[in-house]
Amino acid sequence: MRKRAGLARALVMEPEIILFDEPTTGLDPLMAKSIHDLIVTMHRRFGFTAVMVSHEIPEIFAISDWVAMLRKARLP
Repeated sequence: MRKRAGLARALVMEPEIILFDEPTTGLDPLMAKSIHDLIVTMHRRFGFTAVMVSHEIPEIFAISDWVAMLRKARLP
């Protein structure tokens, strides 16, 4: 519920860009999918740019338009 409330608070300000730093850390797989689905739905509805930092590679590829991966602290 805290993650949903955090997203709602951010959307009130009508931002152009929202940074998500490990938004599903500590969540079980079903809740993580729920949060990813919520982010995708809100992204489509409000049109903000979402930048997401995550270690959950398969999930990120499933929900992202563009992916950049760091290698040795650099973008290849």
